[in-house]
Amino acid sequence: MAVVGGGFAGLSAAQHLKSSQPDLSVALVEAKHIGFGASGRNAGWLLSLPPVHWLLDDFDDPQRLDDIRWTAQFCRDNIVQLGRWVANEAIDCAWTPSRHLLAARNRLEVAALRWLMQRYEAIGLCCEFFEKEKMTRLVGYPAIAGMTYEFVSIQPYRLARGLRQRCLDQDVRIYENTPIKTIRSTSRGVQLIAADGATLTARKVILATNAYTSTLMLDVDIPATSTQHTYMLATEPLNPDMLDRISQTRTPFGDPAFSFYIGRIFENRLIFNGIDRASRVTPEDDRHLPSFIKLHREMLRRFPFLEPVSLAGAWGGAVQQTPSDAPIV
Repeated sequence: MAVVGGGFAGLSAAQHLKSSQPDLSVALVEAKHIGFGASGRNAGWLLSLPPVHWLLDDFDDPQRLDDIRWTAQFCRDNIVQLGRWVANEAIDCAWTPSRHLLAARNRLEVAALRWLMQRYEAIGLCCEFFEKEKMTRLVGYPAIAGMTYEFVSIQPYRLARGLRQRCLDQDVRIYENTPIKTIRSTSRGVQLIAADGATLTARKVILATNAYTSTLMLDVDIPATSTQHTYMLATEPLNPDMLDRISQTRTPFGDPAFSFYIGRIFENRLIFNGIDRASRVTPEDDRHLPSFIKLHREMLRRFPFLEPVSLAGAWGGAVQQTPSDAPIV
């Protein structure tokens, strides 16, 4: 078996294959390094939410509601299983059960929160609503209401590296810095052809390339997808007073708006994430300066006292989505 892509999906697939069939020969091929793509660059939020647009479906339809509840529970169960695995393997990925705060800044967002809370609770999430007087401790920008629900935060790149080590321990052969250009069916199996001309033939191939699938020449049709780029900022370490002004409770926060912005405190830094823009999955998208400027402006609009604070890091990454938000299998 061959797996193309060294993110969470590819590493997990390789690890599960070897766990279920220890004698199976498994090779994982990654174009850059393990965790290079979205798995190593994301905000580190593990959510048990189904695709968000499913919340618009008819909850008066018992079958549809049961389907959505099953999906949400499936996500929760998988997060619990992953947490146990992380603990058993002693992977240092800052696994932290927490609550995500959606902070409403106007009456329209309050109405959106109340609607979301009804939907979240209908599919089994445990939520809590906060009035204005309690919001000052939770988040440091003006908010007139809020809602929290359970989630887990992690350091995603460390988790990817932990998965990598587990695969190596199980004798998965990992080839990094090996970009695959062509995948085609042959009489001997499925052939992978690398950019340098090297080949690998496997009985079956698992594609776990997400946003980078478009770089491959395939002899099969892939369903329509869209690719978005999102961006993140990390401040320099902040003093306790500044951290308290962001959130006295250190609660991860976000906006219940179409243009999303989320943030959390990690290792005494504010990690601020937001903006979705169409992506061509190029290095220029990773370095798109107008997006970083806009994101920084939004951060300062919420926390103007951070104006003199330097940024320690800024990065972007691409993620591919299907119209239904369901994976391609």
